[in-house]
Amino acid sequence: NDVEIGYSQSLDRCVVQMQQRDLTRNEASTNLTPSGTWVITGGARGVTAEVARHLGQRFGLRLHLVGSSPLPEINPEWRTWSDEQLEGLRKEICAAAARRGEKPINAWKRIQKALEIDANLTMFAAAGIDVSYHSCDVSDRDQLARTLAEIRAASGPINGIVHGAGFERSCRFDKKKPDDVELTFSSKVDGAAALMELTVDDPLQAFIAFGSISGRIGAHGQTDYCSANDMLAKLVDWYQIHRPDCAATVFHWPAWGEVGMAVRPETKGLLERIDVKFMPTLEGANFLIDELCRGLPEREILIAQLPKWDTSKSNASTDSSERLP
Repeated sequence: NDVEIGYSQSLDRCVVQMQQRDLTRNEASTNLTPSGTWVITGGARGVTAEVARHLGQRFGLRLHLVGSSPLPEINPEWRTWSDEQLEGLRKEICAAAARRGEKPINAWKRIQKALEIDANLTMFAAAGIDVSYHSCDVSDRDQLARTLAEIRAASGPINGIVHGAGFERSCRFDKKKPDDVELTFSSKVDGAAALMELTVDDPLQAFIAFGSISGRIGAHGQTDYCSANDMLAKLVDWYQIHRPDCAATVFHWPAWGEVGMAVRPETKGLLERIDVKFMPTLEGANFLIDELCRGLPEREILIAQLPKWDTSKSNASTDSSERLP
């Protein structure tokens, strides 16, 4: 079924459809600025952290990871603790939060985020990647402007952006909280718009945004998240037209198998029950690097598994990169 229909000014009816295409050969973007400065939003956790690591190792980039969480200060001993010891820590943190009248789950989530950010920053350092972390709300234009100014002062003009920041909370439409809906849109759309505006004078070579397959075909309980990702795609499409010197695209990702929103227990169990196949982390990073090395030829890229009835149309495996014209 058609999921997106539009009308031009002449009232011609247009339908957006997926098309399978081979990657065009274009090596323009393999010549990225040596030691170029790249900003990665949402870059110290999940999917973006993995992508940032591969980009840094492959191209020798100077990475500035921007996240909403503060720079973590954890007990160094926690880095070597076993799962059993961390479970004990969780119980201790939750009990202390309950005594303070705070929701235990929120207190533990803060510790989880701090542990993940700390582990990823340690991983980057061990890999010899030049990386810095900045605590910043990307949807706050003034705060983001100050952070970008700090980045330029430390590393020079900005050469590339990966906008991976996002927020998602699935539930029935009538259960959606206005604050959560606003955060869903502001992190994806407002953040992207601010990044575009505030880097207008930077020599950007690439602007890569992270959407979701749900933004293209929908998903149960994710009305706001789907809409935010679709708006992000439309914004990037506009940006590429108005800034042709910078290759720009949106990756509509499927569920990643080892990191990201889909591996949360409440989400992963549901996806497994409907037989969703998870994409390996390395495969996802390779998809992005392959597209980047060929100049990001399309404005939207949908990574999806072809339906069984379409496999005869592909000479490769059932996992393929679908690109939208």
